Amino acid sequence: MNSAQQRIVSLEYSLVAILLFVIPFFFLPITFEFFATNKMYLLGYSSLIILILASFRLLIQKNITWERTVLDIPVILFIASVGLSTLFASNNPIQALLNPHTGLITLAALTVMYFYISRQEWEKRSINLVALLIYSASILAVFTSIVFFGLFKNAWLPESL
Repeated sequence: MNSAQQRIVSLEYSLVAILLFVIPFFFLPITFEFFATNKMYLLGYSSLIILILASFRLLIQKNITWERTVLDIPVILFIASVGLSTLFASNNPIQALLNPHTGLITLAALTVMYFYISRQEWEKRSINLVALLIYSASILAVFTSIVFFGLFKNAWLPESL
């Protein structure tokens, strides 16, 4: 691998690590709509960026390899069946496909992330995905506990903050 490929691969790994660290924080009720929209946009844009980086790596590498895992066929069949049922069952198929809450965009982004994360060799990297998720969930748990018990409810902060 040349230096451009190594930079793109390290950028992809870093993006996935940041995404996996940030995802639990998107479950906090700090935005206007904390149920779905911000999570879908985070997932969609990060999947799009990963696809763009992977296509750049493909252009530089000029080699296409496909590794199959046990869950590839079921995941592809599931996304195809959801897409076809969305197209045939709805009155407005374009709106049904592009709806961020119930549409195919979210499942397609999840499929992209599944295929990318399952194909990477995380053991050879210094990134431990499980530890990353445990750290972010621990920070989230501490923050949620502080808010739930109201530890800083009577704290005085200056107006400049």
